[in-house]
Amino acid sequence: MPSSRLRQLLLTAGAQLLLLTAPARGLQGFAPATVALRSPPNHDTRRKYGTASTIARSMSPGNGNGEGGGGGKDSPPAAVAPSLLLPSLVLTPAAASCAAEAALKLARAEGWAVTVCVSDAGGVPLFALRDGGGNGPPAFAASYEIAVGKARSAAMFGKDTSALEGAANVKPGEGGGGAVGRTALLSAPFVVMGGGVPVKTKGGITVGAVGVSGVRPDQDEAVARAGAEALEEIIASASRL
Repeated sequence: MPSSRLRQLLLTAGAQLLLLTAPARGLQGFAPATVALRSPPNHDTRRKYGTASTIARSMSPGNGNGEGGGGGKDSPPAAVAPSLLLPSLVLTPAAASCAAEAALKLARAEGWAVTVCVSDAGGVPLFALRDGGGNGPPAFAASYEIAVGKARSAAMFGKDTSALEGAANVKPGEGGGGAVGRTALLSAPFVVMGGGVPVKTKGGITVGAVGVSGVRPDQDEAVARAGAEALEEIIASASRL
């Protein structure tokens, strides 16, 4: 068991770490966090980093002199500092269903048995279906993993997976560092073949992706694009994002 002095030092260090992360709570309108210590805080650390309240005030909107808008020196900031938070857009299951419906409409019209996956911006699936292209058997089993991988890759790169495929392919007569770089890309945990298309707002923010597998890469991409563009049109008509 540690000595009482060592235990006291550990508690002090832990409390100082809490104080440095406390602005996250203060910025939400709570009073700055305080921790009762058995010994005085390390003043060198306080001079270097500041306390939770001073850090929060310095990052909140103020008069340009590093003073927050809370009113007094111990007041929490009046508003969230823009440098700490950004708005987040999240696709709903209903949005994923809209994209999948548009993609499957094209695939079934062509009689293509494909798997369609719609993911969120982090590449996590919201919708996935192995379809038979109408009345046929479902797409081959491996198409599920490939479609999910295409959606994930398109979402995380924010670009069509056909563009990644073009970057990975070594052109005839090409060698050296370029070829090595392309080989390294192929070993990365992403699917670099056509069939993944990101879903973006008018402002260019990636909010999800559609991945398709089951036919040729260009046909997969056509189905995925039908789903992505249909959802983008809905998003554009429903908001100003």
